[in-house]
Amino acid sequence: MKKITGTFVQPLCGGDIPAMDWRYEEYDAEFALMKKIGIDTIILLRQMLGPFAAYNSKYLKKLHPNMWDVSFDYLDMLLKLCEKYEMKFYVPTYNPGHDWLLDSYDPQQEFEFLVPLIDELMEKCGSSPAFAGWYFAHEISRKVAWRVVDLFRELGPYCKKVSNNKPIMMSPGIQGPKGLIADLYPPAERKARSVTFEQHREEWDYMLSRLQGAVDIIAFQDGHPDYEDLETFQRINVELCAKYGFECWSNIESFDRDIRNPKFQVINWEKMRFKMRSAENAGCTKFITYEFIPFMSPNGCYPAAKYLLKRYLEENGINNITL
Repeated sequence: MKKITGTFVQPLCGGDIPAMDWRYEEYDAEFALMKKIGIDTIILLRQMLGPFAAYNSKYLKKLHPNMWDVSFDYLDMLLKLCEKYEMKFYVPTYNPGHDWLLDSYDPQQEFEFLVPLIDELMEKCGSSPAFAGWYFAHEISRKVAWRVVDLFRELGPYCKKVSNNKPIMMSPGIQGPKGLIADLYPPAERKARSVTFEQHREEWDYMLSRLQGAVDIIAFQDGHPDYEDLETFQRINVELCAKYGFECWSNIESFDRDIRNPKFQVINWEKMRFKMRSAENAGCTKFITYEFIPFMSPNGCYPAAKYLLKRYLEENGINNITL
């Protein structure tokens, strides 16, 4: 079975996972482990979350005067660790949280808003041999988000121009029933509101046709559709990416969306194995995960993660790791 060779990293306080208060020493040990099991690509998920920033950004501080003082530079740490372990590092843009479904959303205005941040990131990361590309942090799933596509059509060429044509990845969703709020919709209605195969094909055919030259890698999230539908969606993704010249990765989520209370628990291995098999059957060229830390790490905050990793290592015949 194809291995997971990339992972998102989300070190900021809050959001999807509990804070672990790691610094260089803990992340260094984690990178050594990830290197041993074949991970070669690190994607920082966010520049900022609430008042917390990944580095002391002068630009973000101007935009958000209430941004807390940064006590630790995660961006610099991740660059240095990727250099040390010879991993590729994808630098995220910033999603300011504007509602791109509203008519008031202006892609050109948001592009102008993001340009100074891209320049600041190039100054900070551009000389690092680990800097391998960009990650567009806006997560979209349907054609209704066409304004974000218009943003990417402006932002992608600019990122490429200033970074000597570094590749750009995005990780969109597939609007399945697990992505709809359970408190608002009962199961039958969540299924009815989910995207169909043909809708997904038509909408992403349109979006990918417009993203040529602006994005290079599409890593679709795999957590929202029902399991029995997943491989069909992934085959559509692979087919459309091939049509328009994109690399098609799979973002294999290592947390369980079937568990809603409490959310974000370690996924059952059989479910993860099924998703990996589906992505392999569909022809996805690279597997990444959200995220190795903490959902697969024996050193993190979830005791079950050690056993998920153990099952993964067994499946892939990796026997040089002591957990």
